[in-house]
Amino acid sequence: MVIGSMCWAGGSLYSKYKGSGSVTVNTMWQLIAAGIAFFIFSFITNEWKVFQWQEVSTGAWLSVLYLITMGSLAAYSAYVWLLGVRPATQVSTYAYINPVVAVMLGVLFAGEQVSLLQLAGLAVILASVLLINLAKQKKEKRKLIQQPAEVKAA
Repeated sequence: MVIGSMCWAGGSLYSKYKGSGSVTVNTMWQLIAAGIAFFIFSFITNEWKVFQWQEVSTGAWLSVLYLITMGSLAAYSAYVWLLGVRPATQVSTYAYINPVVAVMLGVLFAGEQVSLLQLAGLAVILASVLLINLAKQKKEKRKLIQQPAEVKAA
């Protein structure tokens, strides 16, 4: 898990500062690399030997299709595009929001129950992301205010 997180952060920074070409091309190369890595590790761990295709329900296949389109293609393309137009530290806040969205989708579509403690945790997450972004906005405003003063002095 730690190595995966480190690779994700490194890949995001590399994509932001060294990536060339279109967002679509960058996204596809990263998805292809991840697919190849998962394919190789599935053979190393012998997952294919115990997998029973006939045991997978239609609902499960539809869920996989949804995750491919919305979770990978759409969401990851948006992430890579955002890396090109916003600071990496700001874009990385998605990692805190994803669990909140997942819990809310579970409540709305799967009838899952959420405890008061879980709601408090979600509120802490949202408040933290808000505070991070407010602090960055204040810092950017200060820079904009200071720039005209520096230009006048020159």
